[in-house]
Order: sequence, then C-alpha cells, then structure tokens
Amino acid sequence: ELAFVGNQLKALEVGQAEIIFVIILCCYLDAVLSQHPIKGTKV
Repeated sequence: ELAFVGNQLKALEVGQAEIIFVIILCCYLDAVLSQHPIKGTKV
C-alpha cells in the first residue's frame, strides 16, 4: 500500500509541475502577444 501511495504522490507532483508550467507558459505567451500582436489577434 505504501508503494501505491508513493506512486500516487509522484503522479500528483508531476501533475502539479505540468500545471504550473502551463500557467507560466500562458502568462509568457500573453505578455509576448500583448507586446507583439500576431495578426491582430488577442485572446
């Protein structure tokens, strides 16, 4: 059971890391697009 819990925690950590990465990436892209509009599109 301990191994199972450990695997769940590892999966959770990876999931959180991916979410944080996506958030940072979105913020970065938003800043870039606001400074350099591409085809006038702004999400």
